Parts: sequence; structure tokens; C-alpha cells
Amino acid sequence: MINELDSIDWSSMSHAYGPAGDVPVWLREMAAADPSVRDKALGHFYSAAHHQGDVHACTTASLPFLFALADDPAAPDRASIVELLLSIGRESVDRDDDRRVAAQHRTRIRRPRRRRHPLLTGRHHLDGLHGQRGGDA
Repeated sequence: MINELDSIDWSSMSHAYGPAGDVPVWLREMAAADPSVRDKALGHFYSAAHHQGDVHACTTASLPFLFALADDPAAPDRASIVELLLSIGRESVDRDDDRRVAAQHRTRIRRPRRRRHPLLTGRHHLDGLHGQRGGDA
């Protein structure tokens, strides 16, 4: 799966700091044998592709590769990959819930109808006023 990283046009996507051309490098490095390389790669991914919980297009495009790493028994530190996947999923659900609540809230709020003066609406009934001024009319 990791070999298919180059089939994606990462540079057409962006993350928090610009073009996402560096994302496949981080994904490859997450599978590195060296723990410091893996930690740096995860840190870069969290910092840019999942910055403050954001889920960018490059974050979504990374999911198949992250799932493959998490599923690979030979991959080192799979727990960190699973943790990242959970964070992406949690943030996506939370933001979706926030949008859903906001949409429900918007539909519940109705602007008060402004009442127009009857003469402006053409719905005046002067007929009923006839003779109410003490019989002058």
C-alpha cells in the first residue's frame, strides 16, 4: 500500500501550512524502524495535516495508508497510528455534529415577521371606519 503513495497528486492538496507534497514523506517515515524518525513524522502530520483537529483533503487521502499501517503486524508503533486515526475520526464526527447542531439551530430560529401597516399592504378596510368619528363621515 505504501508504494501507492506516489499515485496521488499530493501537491494539488494543501494542509495547514501550504501544499501537501510532504505528506507522503511523513507517511513513509511513520513506518521507519528508527523511533525518532517515526515520532518526527507523526509530529509533522499532526502539526500540518491534522492541525488543531482539522481534517484537510490530504488528511482524508492519507486514511487508506494509515489504516494499512495500523493493520500491518510488522509496522512499528501501530498504537500511535491507531491513535492518529481515532483523533481524525473523533474530530470529523465532532465537527459534523457541530454542523448538524448549527443547522438545526438555524432552522429553529425564525426571524420575527415584521408587520406592515395595513395601508402599505393594500389590506386596509376603511369601510369599517366609516361613521366612527361621531357621525361626521
